[in-house]
Amino acid sequence: MITTNVAMLYRLAAAGACAALAAAAPLGAVPAQARTAAQARTAAQARTAAQARTTTPVTATARAAASAPPGRQWASFAYYPPGNELVLFGGNKTGTIYGDTWTRSGSTWTQQHPATSPSSRTGASMVYDAATQQLLLFGGGATASGPFNGDTWVWNGTTWAQLHPATSPPAREFGDVVYDAATRTVVLFAGWHGSYLNDTWSWNGTNWTQLAGQRRLRLRHGDRDGDPLRRVPRHRLFARRHVVLERHQLDPAQPARLARHRRLRLAGRL
Repeated sequence: MITTNVAMLYRLAAAGACAALAAAAPLGAVPAQARTAAQARTAAQARTAAQARTTTPVTATARAAASAPPGRQWASFAYYPPGNELVLFGGNKTGTIYGDTWTRSGSTWTQQHPATSPSSRTGASMVYDAATQQLLLFGGGATASGPFNGDTWVWNGTTWAQLHPATSPPAREFGDVVYDAATRTVVLFAGWHGSYLNDTWSWNGTNWTQLAGQRRLRLRHGDRDGDPLRRVPRHRLFARRHVVLERHQLDPAQPARLARHRRLRLAGRL
């Protein structure tokens, strides 16, 4: 009887131990799964950080390149006060003629997409016309040998508009253009049309007008006391060169007579 009870107690103890082990087994597996999940998260975070370090500089470089005009030469570039921005149009790069419009405000370039725009060109003259508060663009060309443009355009901050004045200067590129605050007009001088031009034109906001008068440069050997016709001694002839700039403005009423004659003497060593 005692032997039977002992055996029963032994079986109950063994069964309890097995149940305890069975219950303890899942409890021991939880920390292992947690460690595996944590390791997976750490590995994923490491991969993400590595990818960010690798791709961020490339993305920034690409973004910077996309937000600036392509490199070029002979583009038209002027300040537009109403928009407080710089405006760039056209230009040339190894045979490519641009016709795009860009604005720069502060340190940011923005490509504009106006509804109308001048044709692609290089060497166009551009200046801000304070009288009309518009950016004026004239001329330009596709290449140094043409074809050349003689059209007039204005930029109003949003789009380009072509003007059709009754009179226009001959087509050209690389003309010098400035705004004359005294006369509230834009003045255009010279340029290239297969040969050098030396005419002067004025823009009043609606029409171009050719200005009278000529400007001539003469190279002479002269004395420093002022008379360009006075010859210097032979031993000084090759020591100095005197450039005399004479400005002749013709009187429209008496074209055969010089109304003004001003000399500016510039001396320099050879």
